[in-house]
Amino acid sequence: MNYKVKRYEDSDFIRVRDFLAESYSKGGTNWRIERWNFAFSLASTMNDGLSQLKKSIGIFENEKDEIISVVNSEGEMCAEVFFQLTNVNRSRKLLSDMFEFAESNSTLRTDEGEILRAFIPNTDKELINLAIERGYVKTSKIDNNTTIEGNVRTAKTMPDGFTFTTGDKLGTEKKALAHAKAFGYMNNEIYLKRAEIGFRKLSEMPDYRLDLDVFILDHDGEPASFASMWYDRRNQIAMLEPMGTLPDYRRMGLGSLALHEGIRRCMELGAEKIYGGDQQFYYDIGFKVEFTYEIWKKIL
Repeated sequence: MNYKVKRYEDSDFIRVRDFLAESYSKGGTNWRIERWNFAFSLASTMNDGLSQLKKSIGIFENEKDEIISVVNSEGEMCAEVFFQLTNVNRSRKLLSDMFEFAESNSTLRTDEGEILRAFIPNTDKELINLAIERGYVKTSKIDNNTTIEGNVRTAKTMPDGFTFTTGDKLGTEKKALAHAKAFGYMNNEIYLKRAEIGFRKLSEMPDYRLDLDVFILDHDGEPASFASMWYDRRNQIAMLEPMGTLPDYRRMGLGSLALHEGIRRCMELGAEKIYGGDQQFYYDIGFKVEFTYEIWKKIL
């Protein structure tokens, strides 16, 4: 099969998003649409990596200008790449060319030399074998993708004085501060400012939905916990990104309540499966591993 590779342009955002949704419907173990949206908003903004993110994206097209595969980073660390593939239109040459593009555009200079980490699904033996041939070594780190079908288990009830709201009622400054407190960087002015910009970008992404951006407010009307959901109508799946609970409100069940409410809203829209995170919290409420990214490293 003949194909060509092009660098990412802003007009390609929706094209790649649609390719990811289509590949999912055909059994591909790729990113889902929430990660694509998140990479171009909060993830890349927090790490000042939008230009590198765009540089890292190679789009492989057939003779009809249809996308057949994509290689990209996440905008967080340019030395980490992902291979978005379908179960058709694959060839050894295509996979090799994707590695070539990644190795030319996504490495990071370290004390070890130029390094690249490739996230490869543990089920993709063809890609794994090629990585080994090219000198990649499997690390001890993995990235599990977890799912649950139906709502999460929770025996918690909302504490008195706490209420649900949606992110649009708060504004980006409060959302950024809540995220900073939940993830431990509230005393870093640079990251606080980036978070505010990132959350504004997040709210402008084409797949962001106000009604699925769930927050729990405390007695004073300030954020205590949040669970932002995304919905892929084509595939009837929901995804969580981001989620957090502020330190003062942990071990009260607020995280599971926020997630329960977000999932409930997605199920009302038709969601049959929900993707969550890789922390023990998710396993405790019923999420199970669907597939695993193995992380392979090469020093060029």
